[in-house]
Amino acid sequence: MKKLYAAFVFLCLAVTANAQDSLIKNGKAASSDTLTLKWENDVFAGTDKWYTNGMQVAWTLADVRTWDTPLSSEDWAQDRFSSKLPSWAQFLVSTLPFSEDYENNLYRVSFNIGQNMYAPENIDIATPQPTQRPWAGWLYLAPSFIVQGENRMDVFELSFGVVGSYSGAEAAQKFIHKDILGGHEPMGWSNQLANEFAFNLSWQRYWRFVLTEETKRTFGADFVGNAGFTAGNVYVYGNAGFMLRAGYNIPHDYGTSLIRSAGTYANPVDDGDPRLSDGMDLSIYGFVGTQQYIMGRNIFLQGNTFANSASIGMKNWVGDFNGGVGMSLGPVLTTFTMNWRSNEFDGESGGQWFGAVDISVLF
Repeated sequence: MKKLYAAFVFLCLAVTANAQDSLIKNGKAASSDTLTLKWENDVFAGTDKWYTNGMQVAWTLADVRTWDTPLSSEDWAQDRFSSKLPSWAQFLVSTLPFSEDYENNLYRVSFNIGQNMYAPENIDIATPQPTQRPWAGWLYLAPSFIVQGENRMDVFELSFGVVGSYSGAEAAQKFIHKDILGGHEPMGWSNQLANEFAFNLSWQRYWRFVLTEETKRTFGADFVGNAGFTAGNVYVYGNAGFMLRAGYNIPHDYGTSLIRSAGTYANPVDDGDPRLSDGMDLSIYGFVGTQQYIMGRNIFLQGNTFANSASIGMKNWVGDFNGGVGMSLGPVLTTFTMNWRSNEFDGESGGQWFGAVDISVLF
């Protein structure tokens, strides 16, 4: 039942406060919020097709225990809280997975909103293209709960929204192409997937291994691995991957992920993170990584669940391979990733390149 509560606790915890809890091991990290903007687009590869744009904004809140201030670890264990959280929220917080490791874990709630956009290779054709990827858009909300330690992190996420014209993808692409870029208008959106309520339940576990001594203002390296699964009418898949980072003054977090279910949002794991320094500490590093997927369902290829729509055969194995650079100055972290994704559907050749920009701010 604890995992069930974890998946839905974000629907209930709706109050915040900034009280400090001296019992939390990493007080600065625990009390920090993170605002992250992710943008992915194939314009970085000089193309305009397939997975053509993704946007996501994520607000990750401070440790839930800084919203409320139990007097001691014994109070935490016995579910004794102050009045800052209502009784029903206190009950849910006390039943979260791994909550017994009071001093070493951080417990965060994140609220995410995003939009993905998909198009065939030739966007100038108004008629259906049965041998091409279907036109599709997805607009979603994705609240999540994060149990974060220095060497292990679990992310539980529920994403829900709409696929189809209600996603706003058609209006967004036409606005960008015609009004901003001054180009021609995409012609085939009348063939997009039908409107459908869309949801996923996701869990990801991350492991972080420090490969060099973590000392401020020095060169070092770390390795972040992950594995998990997602299930819903949008996607069904299992995935696993890793990221290797090396550079100067690397952030103490779980790295940068592309836009995906239960991804990472640059939340610091301890007070040694350079972004939490009293000064304007600099961090600069490079990274390489991969993410492998065993696919059982992809609505953007296989089409609507409950209605007839365009569709195309889906590849059951898909791999992402990427590299990039990151830099932080003070509380602001920026990363750029260039990613190659292997073929996702029948008839696709050569995979797809796209770039990703992440900007996060601690406050």
